[in-house]
Amino acid sequence: MLGKQTAKSPKSRNTGLSVPSPVGELNNGNPHRPDGFKDKVSGIRRTAAGEILLRMNKASDESTGRLQKAIQDAIGEQAEVKAIADKVTVEIRDIAEWTTSDEVLEALFQAIDCDLSSEAVPKLRQAYQGTQTATLTLPKNIADHILNLGKMRIGWAVCRLRAKLEPRRCIKCLNFGHIAARCRNKLDASKLCFNCA
Repeated sequence: MLGKQTAKSPKSRNTGLSVPSPVGELNNGNPHRPDGFKDKVSGIRRTAAGEILLRMNKASDESTGRLQKAIQDAIGEQAEVKAIADKVTVEIRDIAEWTTSDEVLEALFQAIDCDLSSEAVPKLRQAYQGTQTATLTLPKNIADHILNLGKMRIGWAVCRLRAKLEPRRCIKCLNFGHIAARCRNKLDASKLCFNCA
């Protein structure tokens, strides 16, 4: 007898900071060098774009913002330090057809009591039987909090919440499970559409 299969959430990476390559200002002689954060950083590596990625221990920690400011102060105007975090796409189903995206955002604010980024704008599309479906991309910690609710009231409707999982797809060979930067396939199907391949 087969057991019930559940969808696995994607493997979570730690929150990190992306620092552009010219970080010569962070050498030992710099008085602004941020040394007090060594226990907060779990790893460091260079990205494919040539930037330096600092992986942080905790996904949502105030030390990430303080380290970002300290590095920005140390390198000055040479480059911009960006904080990056995992994002999850949340899908809200069964929304009434007359509901606007502003009403969806207002219901989210009331449900979770925390700030949503300005990027979190729900995209509404028509669904079956006169309902709408909203999708929005949120940081993982906020999305997990919303998804734990299971359902929420928006206007007159009680709406279902779920994570929208999209598998990785290579734009070179059009296969699933990897991206073009790590593609080993010799076939170049990039000129074909996704449906024809």
